[in-house]
Amino acid sequence: MLRIMLSMFAVLPLALSTAHATDLTTCNVILTGGSYTLAADLSCSGIAGRVVTLDGARLDLQGHTITCATPAPGPCVTLTGWGAALGNGTVDGGGNQAVTVAGLGGHYLYDLTIAPIDTALIIESHWNLIYHITATSNVSPAIRIAGQANWLASATADCPFVSGSCLLIDGHYNAVTWNLITTEDTINMSGAAVLVSGTNNWLASNIVVNTDGLGIRVNGTGNTIQANTLQGSNTDAVDTNSDCLHNRWIGNRGMEADPSCIPLQPLPSVAGR
Repeated sequence: MLRIMLSMFAVLPLALSTAHATDLTTCNVILTGGSYTLAADLSCSGIAGRVVTLDGARLDLQGHTITCATPAPGPCVTLTGWGAALGNGTVDGGGNQAVTVAGLGGHYLYDLTIAPIDTALIIESHWNLIYHITATSNVSPAIRIAGQANWLASATADCPFVSGSCLLIDGHYNAVTWNLITTEDTINMSGAAVLVSGTNNWLASNIVVNTDGLGIRVNGTGNTIQANTLQGSNTDAVDTNSDCLHNRWIGNRGMEADPSCIPLQPLPSVAGR
């Protein structure tokens, strides 16, 4: 799967070309195919539902921000169809869901900051590449991966006060690598910074920190958790299958695991433990 994803990355410079691009200047639009740019910040207030839809279209924000104001429900920007792209700027959901990756899939999110109060990013479709994004949420998971065969890499998910998980993976066959996941779970001490309820996912070389709860909790089966740095306030790694037979735990760093058969290498230093 990783080799196939790398081959997809190789063609992205061509796919993301902004030559002959059209400027986006209005809200409540569906962009079908082609390349678009944002020449200035775009404020979309009081519009319910999908404010900007990229139906196979590519939008370069050019460092600007799309803002969708509270209390209008629905995602601010939605990617549909196949092969849409969004990046190089900020999407502010204004207190609601900011970005939904839907449709058939094969989409690309890159160099993107997503900052709502609720869920920042939901990935519903398959074969999407999510690279170098920052997502923040104070209520629901900052990032939810519900689809299959997606790749989340070099991202930051920050949830200062979320009562559950900051990264939720309930899809299957996804790769999650080189990410930073941080949360301060002050409401639900049994919450986990990362919750994996799907199957056959690969989590590798991530840094996971929860100052008031669990580091990572795995409810699903067939998952591989490899070479991650895990830090919870009490337990760093939890496998709710109650054994070490249903998932593979390889070369992770941490202090406490449940069950104890999960192998953890010691952390160099852990403050407050």
